[in-house]
Amino acid sequence: MTLYNNTLFNGGMFNGEPVVGLSSSDDIVFSNYGLQNSNIVTSFFKDDNPPDKIYDTQNFPRGSGRIFVDSHQEVKTIQAGGSIKANDSASFVELIKEFKKYLRVDNGMLKKTEGGVTRQYIANLIKLDIPREAWNINYAKWSAEFQVFSPFGFSENREATTQAITSASFSNELYHDGNVDDGRLIASFVVDSETDMTALSLTNSTRSETITVTTAFNSGDILTINGEDQTVKKNGTSIDFTGVIPSLDAGANTITGTVTSTAHSIIATYQFYNYFS
Repeated sequence: MTLYNNTLFNGGMFNGEPVVGLSSSDDIVFSNYGLQNSNIVTSFFKDDNPPDKIYDTQNFPRGSGRIFVDSHQEVKTIQAGGSIKANDSASFVELIKEFKKYLRVDNGMLKKTEGGVTRQYIANLIKLDIPREAWNINYAKWSAEFQVFSPFGFSENREATTQAITSASFSNELYHDGNVDDGRLIASFVVDSETDMTALSLTNSTRSETITVTTAFNSGDILTINGEDQTVKKNGTSIDFTGVIPSLDAGANTITGTVTSTAHSIIATYQFYNYFS
């Protein structure tokens, strides 16, 4: 739960810093700079290894060894490499300069599209090697190492589901098509009409996590429960709540909720990224 509670995540980690003016449809892209085209070829892209796992332990009382306390995944390393080429020496020198310039962007969005599915990572270049000899006037190999501090990859777009709520209780099934638990859920509730509406609760029964918002609601109000930045807002203003903002496990999740009112009509929207280790 605390894994995402850091400056990078809460500061808009899904807004990677693209280089202004660049655009690429390449299958491999870093901050909108294409890495799979006629000039730059990526022959390997290793992102299947999971992030480093860190174990928290403490000394065993009055004895040898240590006691396991907790664990978390900290940094993911992605290795990539291939070749870079140009038609002539002058063009090659400029291409190398451009290549190094755009790969040094901090917190850039590293994307890989495979089988029509795009995964993306907020990544930072740690190492870049271009072992060019003197006779390599228009061709060289390159290899790079990126680190993902988040440390997970996620889908290019959020999944989105809407639901009309008119009864005192409601339920929905959300499928998180990734392999990482603690997927962050954004749930918004637009109150079309209401009579004496004073509270709304949202639960992920799969994880036994519940949040309750108790406040006076009026027609036109919008309640947003945002698991990405860990905020709850009514009409854009932060409000108090009890419990925890529900997250999503990998796979199927049963979402339930209750509304305290005499009568109401609400449109709920659930959004989330699929996360990958």
